[in-house]
Amino acid sequence: YEKLIKYILEEEIKVIYIRYTHIANPSFIKFLKILKEKNIKIILEIPTYPYDLEYINVNFLAKLKHSIEKIYRQKMKKYIDRIVTFTNDEEIFGIKTISINNGISLEDISIIKKDKKEDKNKINFIGVAGISFWHGFDRMLLAMVEYYKRNPKKEVIFHIVGDGDKKVIDLLKKIVKDNNLEKYVIFYGYKFGKELDEIYNKADIAVGCLGIFRKNIYKSCTLKVREYCAKGLPFIMGEEDYCIKKEPFMYKVTNDETIFNIEEIIEWYTDLKVSAEEIREYTKNNLTWDIQMKKVVEYILESN
Repeated sequence: YEKLIKYILEEEIKVIYIRYTHIANPSFIKFLKILKEKNIKIILEIPTYPYDLEYINVNFLAKLKHSIEKIYRQKMKKYIDRIVTFTNDEEIFGIKTISINNGISLEDISIIKKDKKEDKNKINFIGVAGISFWHGFDRMLLAMVEYYKRNPKKEVIFHIVGDGDKKVIDLLKKIVKDNNLEKYVIFYGYKFGKELDEIYNKADIAVGCLGIFRKNIYKSCTLKVREYCAKGLPFIMGEEDYCIKKEPFMYKVTNDETIFNIEEIIEWYTDLKVSAEEIREYTKNNLTWDIQMKKVVEYILESN
């Protein structure tokens, strides 16, 4: 941290905002201590909390780093002024919090452009993620297995975009192969920019987190759901969202291992009277970073 400390002091920076990626260790604590001795205000954002269950299925080195982090994170309360959280916790690690919701920058995300010649007998779902076990895409696939057993009228396609945990992706591909879903599930791998936009333009319904309960989380404000809103897409999800309550463009499935009913989702989508432009306008008025970070800025101004 030597170069970073030198820069902070030379520029006479008064407030430091750190997005915390589980980096507590002796060096990090020393870094915080030096800043605090210079009377610099330190704000730490924890994007996902709690997060310990993320380390169940990781290699030895990751588990070792997490063990060190669990020890040294308790020392942060000597130096951190506030923790920014996307939960309702009033304290984390003994540090007072500022509760906000995840936000997005609309300028970075274009609204979907649907093909007017789209097939009305086809429903396209899209799931975009750095794929992990808590995204629960396996639940979507198992729901599709049950759906196709009933000889449905509409064809359901699931577009899976993103890399991630190889074991999880291999499991998803095994479910597809074992149940003859190859025709209905497309794995794209990592995509961005124009290629990602083109896949989004095929989509009717987006898939949020369907397995976040596997991390013992039952309320959240995931960034991906906000991206779906910015694109103008209705979506399904399992957990409760801190900010998006009972909006018509959100469909809640059970937040457990239950196999949900895709026919009911299609019925909801068919009856939906909300346009992509209206969903994006809701995002502009409720889910941007400008609105959320105002709470942090107000704390800084008041405390100074």
